Amino acid sequence: RATARSFSAVATCGLSFPMELEAVPEDLAAWLHLSMRDEPLADAIGCLTGGRVAMTGKADLRAELQTRGRRPDLVRNLTGTAQAEVRDGRVKKFALIGNILAFRGIVSLEDMAKADGFPYRRMIAKGHFAGGQFLLEEGFFDSNAARLAASGHVDLLGANSHLSVLIAPLTTVERIVGVIPLVGEVFGGAMVALPVAVNGDIRNPIIVPLGP
Repeated sequence: RATARSFSAVATCGLSFPMELEAVPEDLAAWLHLSMRDEPLADAIGCLTGGRVAMTGKADLRAELQTRGRRPDLVRNLTGTAQAEVRDGRVKKFALIGNILAFRGIVSLEDMAKADGFPYRRMIAKGHFAGGQFLLEEGFFDSNAARLAASGHVDLLGANSHLSVLIAPLTTVERIVGVIPLVGEVFGGAMVALPVAVNGDIRNPIIVPLGP
């Protein structure tokens, strides 16, 4: 039983990160350590998603990942944690966010395309990988149009994703509440939250309204 172990810096989509590989005749093991700090997002996100997501902004990312098995099973066997924050950019193409906001009539997908997207302040995702899924423990999106909070799982192998999302459309009153500390404390920030379920293929999900 021969084992080969190597350490290398892998470069993809403009990102460079250390990776440790261990290979035996039956399977492969890999450990990846990803880190970004205040890096431009636009080129990397387009490359990593095959052009399905287009966003600008600055990104912080930290992930510790590992997997083991035969090549077809490496994604299914992926474990580890990841957290990312992106900020101060524009969402130009992102079906997950676009479908949610369009479903509630907050923005129009056609208007988004004409206006080259819309600005956002901050987006956060934190979770871990297990069983071929990314388990989203904390998701948050903040823009002038709406705030979104989400949790659930993203299917990395098929079309069985499910997220529960709260949508807080930001009216003029709520924007004022958000910038006046005393009023914000009295009213508790955003005053309306609409729940929806996000199901199916995360690349173009189905949005379903939920009860209160």
